[in-house]
Amino acid sequence: MLMVIFGAGASFDSVPSRPPATHPNLEHRLPLAAELFADRPLFTQSMRRFPDFTPLVPFLRNPPSNLSVEGLLQRFQAERADYPVRHQQLAAIRFYLHFVIWACEMEWKEQVAKGITNYVTLLDQVERWRGRGGGYKRVCLVTFNYDTLLEDALPFVSHQVTAIDDYISSDNYKVVKVHGSRNWARDVMTAIPDIEQKNTWQAAQELIARAQELVLADTYRIVTEWPIGKHGQLPSFPALAIPVEAKDDFVCPASHVTALKEAIPQVTKILVVGWRGVEAHAVELLKGLKQPSGISGVVVAGNYAAANDVAARLEAQGLNVTWRPSHAGFSEWTTNGESVRFLRG
Repeated sequence: MLMVIFGAGASFDSVPSRPPATHPNLEHRLPLAAELFADRPLFTQSMRRFPDFTPLVPFLRNPPSNLSVEGLLQRFQAERADYPVRHQQLAAIRFYLHFVIWACEMEWKEQVAKGITNYVTLLDQVERWRGRGGGYKRVCLVTFNYDTLLEDALPFVSHQVTAIDDYISSDNYKVVKVHGSRNWARDVMTAIPDIEQKNTWQAAQELIARAQELVLADTYRIVTEWPIGKHGQLPSFPALAIPVEAKDDFVCPASHVTALKEAIPQVTKILVVGWRGVEAHAVELLKGLKQPSGISGVVVAGNYAAANDVAARLEAQGLNVTWRPSHAGFSEWTTNGESVRFLRG
């Protein structure tokens, strides 16, 4: 089995004609974690729609030198016990992330990508070599991203996703979004008075205000409402993870986690694109890689130094993988022949 792991860097460098190195300041480029709260017009406009976390924005835009954005969010999360306002602020951040990634992605697709992405090209290459000599017949695609660029590419390998169960329904391709998605919601079990009379925006603000007391269902659904706030007459909460350093949970259906756990021991080769490998709970699962002869792996990041850092980080975790860092970013790697050599080898 081939496993491909996508992180934020994959969507950041998702359009082959607009790589970050030569087009560094595109307004609607999907952000890395450090840029989720950047001073872009679209981001600032989106923040104003969820004003509860406004006091935190200066810190999120300029974290202390010893903290990343994820580390800072983790600190805010830890402060909920003695400062309950943090519950509302962090709920507002979830709504903001759902909203801004949706808005950013729509502009990126419409103005820049126009259907042409590295995800599409890579999946076409994967499909070409699947079962033909690359040493794998099945594929597990794991993404830490909230956007749906991967879902848009799946029809090119005859995989359609219109409902939550579709992600893992194919025998050939399993897709696991471990930290949720900008278009996923969980039903709210807590009663919200007069929900039927509230519009989506009013429902969202009510849920933020009552964040500390909310009880969420374990069920997930794909939604078209933007922003998420209610689905029909049911209150709905964005199903995505706050980007903190020590993520210790998956925000996806239990059946998807099970599919991932079942796939890992079968993996024979692994490709990492734009993922930094810092999520301890995910790395712990990868320790289940079991091929006795070892597994070949390639890391694709923005450049060789970044890829080498990720490879060293993963190697230090004791994974059963021989890592090779690429000199090329995602856009170059999918078109310069390296991807084909890896997939057909």
